[in-house]
Amino acid sequence: MIHYTVIVEVPDQLVSEFQSYMRRKHIPDVMATGKFFSSEFARSDEGEFRTTYTAESRSALGDYLENYADALRQAFAKEFPHEASVRREVWESIESWSADQS
Repeated sequence: MIHYTVIVEVPDQLVSEFQSYMRRKHIPDVMATGKFFSSEFARSDEGEFRTTYTAESRSALGDYLENYADALRQAFAKEFPHEASVRREVWESIESWSADQS
């Protein structure tokens, strides 16, 4: 599995607006592309936000980046033109464990 992670910092005064936009608009729009089968939205103790989208393959991620990412990034930038600091990372799962494994 491929994990496409987007980490965002926004000023304190925009946290509520940012969370609302991400949950109401941006994350559903990314998921509607059909390139990811799950997503998670989280906040760190330091106030950063992380959204992780999980794809079946690098090919699915590549298709997203080539055909959808620019428009979605532009829509995000219209909402938060100067306030958000964004970085992106791609992770590949090597192995995972669950609590019920022996």
